[in-house]
Amino acid sequence: MVRAFVESEGIPLYLVPRADIGVRLVQAPTRAARRQVLSDRFDAIVQDCTTVIDGCDDPMVATAVHFVRDGLGALGGGHHASAQAIFTLVLDTLIMEFFPDREQRRKITNRKPSDEVPEIIAEMGLLNIRFSERHEYCG
Repeated sequence: MVRAFVESEGIPLYLVPRADIGVRLVQAPTRAARRQVLSDRFDAIVQDCTTVIDGCDDPMVATAVHFVRDGLGALGGGHHASAQAIFTLVLDTLIMEFFPDREQRRKITNRKPSDEVPEIIAEMGLLNIRFSERHEYCG
C-alpha cells in the first residue's frame, strides 16, 4: 500500500515525515485531503527534514547537506521558489556526481511517469547513507 502510494503520489516516505504524518498521508482518501495534511503539518515536516539532515554525517554527501540546510531555511521562511531551486540544484549535482556517465543519468532523469522505475535507481544506495541517529519516521 505504501509503495503504491509513493509511486502514484510522488510523496516520498523515507525518514520523513514522522510516522503519524505518514499514516495520515497514506490514509487520506483524496489528493485534496493529502494536500491538506501537507499544509496542516508543514512546519512539522520541515522540522522533520531538518532533524534528519542534521543527523546525516556521511562525508559522501557533506556538501549537499550544507545546501539542503539552506533550502530548508528558505522553505521554513516562506521562500518556496528559492527552496525549490536549491533542492533541484542539489539533486542535479548529486546525480551528476554519482552517475558521471551521461547514458546512466538519462535512465534516471529522462523517463515518463508511466515508465517502470529503472534498476539504476534501486542501485543508488540511498539506504546506505549514514545518519548519526534514527528517529521515529516512516521508512
